[in-house]
Amino acid sequence: MRSILLPAVLAASILTASAAPPPVRLELLVEQQLQSPTTITHAGDGSGRLFITEQRGAIRVVKDGTLQPQVFLDLSALLVPERPNFDERGLLGLAFHPDFENAALPGHRRFYVFYSASSPNAPGTAADPVDCRSIIAEYLVSATDPAVADPASARVLLAIDKPQFNHNGGQLAFGPDGFLYIGTGDGGSSNDNNAGHTGGSAARPTGALGNAQDLTRLLGKILRIDPLGTNGPGGAYGIPAGNPYAASPGGERPEIFVFGLRNPWRFSFDRQDGRLFAADVGQGSVEEVNI
Repeated sequence: MRSILLPAVLAASILTASAAPPPVRLELLVEQQLQSPTTITHAGDGSGRLFITEQRGAIRVVKDGTLQPQVFLDLSALLVPERPNFDERGLLGLAFHPDFENAALPGHRRFYVFYSASSPNAPGTAADPVDCRSIIAEYLVSATDPAVADPASARVLLAIDKPQFNHNGGQLAFGPDGFLYIGTGDGGSSNDNNAGHTGGSAARPTGALGNAQDLTRLLGKILRIDPLGTNGPGGAYGIPAGNPYAASPGGERPEIFVFGLRNPWRFSFDRQDGRLFAADVGQGSVEEVNI
């Protein structure tokens, strides 16, 4: 079980750029009622609801400070079976479309999830193993009951096979440009040079290119797509014209926005200037925050 603690600002005065930050405290909101929460976000619909993803597939709702008994959406049947003792896979990301509450716009009622599913290509081969598949999918809130999602509305946008169980990434967020940003890990193991990583093998050679540096792969990146567009591979999503490789003829994936990351587990946008702050999980001695 896990608890949710939210910071509560104690000072209400308007701060100048040079003023000290206001004192904060932690306020207990939910205790002993959640299983491994991975994401907490809101729908921007004015309802005041908080949506919390649990690693094993449930999306829970906190309303008026109380965890609701009704599950918003249960994806547990779609997840890869849990590894004993320790697992980094599961339901890892959730983001609501910026137009979620606007019935006149195409983004109405739409939200997006990132989860780890079994892959039909598993277990792969010794040279190219497949552990699981990262899925980015779209769902709609029920047209008759806004308290729950419609499980039958699922639409898969991206499905990415990965070689090991760890380094999944998982963050989803809409940027100030209205596009969906997706954090993907390098595929797992360590050093990005094991089997299933570009140039790597079970011998763990030095100097391997690795998935994060391979621009033909989606692993080890932050991706940017238009979930309502159709000009991407397969027509399930769109490619923003400003993506670095949107029109590249060299085989680079047009979804790539940032490459060379290890496991961008979480990132966030500065509401004032739009900068993206990405926390990239390190290995032996370095943890990065990239802008």
